Amino acid sequence: MFTNRPNTYFNDFSSKDAFHSAAIVFIYADWSAPARAAGKTLIQSLTDFPSIQLFILDNDESATLNFMIENDMLSHGWGETFWLKNGRIISSIKRYDTLKIKDLVTYHRML
Repeated sequence: MFTNRPNTYFNDFSSKDAFHSAAIVFIYADWSAPARAAGKTLIQSLTDFPSIQLFILDNDESATLNFMIENDMLSHGWGETFWLKNGRIISSIKRYDTLKIKDLVTYHRML
């Protein structure tokens, strides 16, 4: 689902500078059908935004848990998505599907 998108990183914390400039963080839970649906919707909404960096973090990894704690993020396996700019969360959405694409695009434009 995510493999063909440019500027997409999986469980990659080495680019921490990106988290402090402009990026999207998607908390992915492989076991969650809502997270898979949100991921597909997110990718669809990013078609016109190939330069936006997307960081996909596995909900079940300890490094992700540490990152979420450090950045005041919560995940319940819904495919929570966070838009970060200048080192802070400017928007987030917890659970969504294709009906929310317009909202996602609005958040993308804020980056």
